[in-house]
Amino acid sequence: MSKRSKEIGTSSFAHGLRSAGPIWGKGAEVLGYTYRRYWETGVAGGNTADCTRLAQKSHVNPMFAVSSAPLGGFAVHYGSESLLGFHLVETFRELYYYGEKKTLAAQSDRLVEAAKTQFTNWCHSFEILVRNRRVCVQLFSGEAIALCHQLQLKTGDARFYTKPWKLQPLRLDGHAGQTESRWPLVDRFDVIDTSNLGDHVGLINMIVATAPLLRTQANSVLCTESLLAASDDPASSLSAVLGTDIVTFSLFIGLAPTGLWAGTTLEAVSNEAGLQSVSRPIQKQSQYRLRIHWKDPYPLSSSSCSTSRDNEKTLEQVKVVAGGLAGWLFSIYKKMFAKEDLSTLFSALKGMQDKHYSTDMQRYTRAAIVALIRVLKTTVITDWDLVMTTFQDMVVSDGTLLVGSNSLQELNMHFALFGVWTLPVLAQGPRRIQKTFNLQLRPQSNVEGILGGPDPPSIVHILLSVPRKSLDVFTTGTGGVSSTPGIHISVKQQLGDQQYENCFHTFHCYFGRASHGGDDGGPDAFEEDDKG
Repeated sequence: MSKRSKEIGTSSFAHGLRSAGPIWGKGAEVLGYTYRRYWETGVAGGNTADCTRLAQKSHVNPMFAVSSAPLGGFAVHYGSESLLGFHLVETFRELYYYGEKKTLAAQSDRLVEAAKTQFTNWCHSFEILVRNRRVCVQLFSGEAIALCHQLQLKTGDARFYTKPWKLQPLRLDGHAGQTESRWPLVDRFDVIDTSNLGDHVGLINMIVATAPLLRTQANSVLCTESLLAASDDPASSLSAVLGTDIVTFSLFIGLAPTGLWAGTTLEAVSNEAGLQSVSRPIQKQSQYRLRIHWKDPYPLSSSSCSTSRDNEKTLEQVKVVAGGLAGWLFSIYKKMFAKEDLSTLFSALKGMQDKHYSTDMQRYTRAAIVALIRVLKTTVITDWDLVMTTFQDMVVSDGTLLVGSNSLQELNMHFALFGVWTLPVLAQGPRRIQKTFNLQLRPQSNVEGILGGPDPPSIVHILLSVPRKSLDVFTTGTGGVSSTPGIHISVKQQLGDQQYENCFHTFHCYFGRASHGGDDGGPDAFEEDDKG
């Protein structure tokens, strides 16, 4: 806390002004004060009551007792603002239009008092709902995208891990046949609020993961939010993040921003324009808060459809020409992996010297485009075989992406794993493909292992053990500290003068060891190192 307080100094950070609503200009000075005092004292706004109470007992704010950092280290986000999220418009109106001019400390104490009153009322309302058994809280600590995809499966069988770099399978309580949970698992929702996770995992990834979990009711809504600016023009930020125009994306995905089809929105944007003019960019990255409510534009339609998102109402589907849809998917594919295009990479890197945008970050793997197609197959009526073969031909013939051809095997692997499509030639099995393309596979033998058998599977799971000393490359010269490393796996084969390389960017890493002794020669036990 002390280190962060010294870094802040006398600076004022503007993101707390969102609590002041349309009169944010009046609150700039006092909210800057409350932010600094929070990091000086560890309590909301450094209010007198809490500081006195904690000092008497030599205690600190108990909220700091829980940490997500390894070994319990300090992990409070640098942008934490204790008053952010409370509705303080009325309090500011009272302070600046009807009350006497007060000191900054007195104004801060009044704001904290108002926030505590709101929080107390929220808690009382929640207590009543719990007492009437109208609320069921199901908790999950892990990676959000993995959770959403696991919920889509409607099964207790773990297909994902709880989080990166961990070995714990993602198993959900409450499925049919499980008795340890008092409540059935909820896998369809009236409201899904994603906060600004899309800034970190990619908006398309977030929508594809959550849209199938939304009930098809008139009041159902998916709320997404972003804080990182995607372009100089806020009006084009959403289309820049999606990589396509909003109307087409909404039509295909089955959800549309309410402002698009209603012609109005309740989200004020004038505040953000003002905040941009007074806020200090962090590492050349400016903020622009964009909150969007996505809803089904036709929730009450009674037209018959062939696919259902849940048992309440069938989905609206749109008919699309196969060639046009394949071309649109290919354009999204190119946008997702634009950083692999050398013709635009250097200009993008040059632009990043002056200003950073959220679109500068690489968030997608080949699994992302496959997951998108899987959702579209429930919302779009078309000749899907023609769409997929045309899309595959476009990807194969494209020569602009640096590792596009090297990622074809990974792309087709995900098509099969997601149950989206199987390239006809790959449906033959490895031994027949070997003869068709004159490839060299491991010869059939009596040696233990699935690759030496007469009919090896089309997809295999590879476990690669890496000695710890080989990981020094990530920390050497960094003082022992490094960011999350970017890793991919390459599988190479030399055939005469030609070398084939296939890259895989979707895999799971963990610290620990595997012991071998299974019937098929594979690992039969895994042991995770909790210290990383």
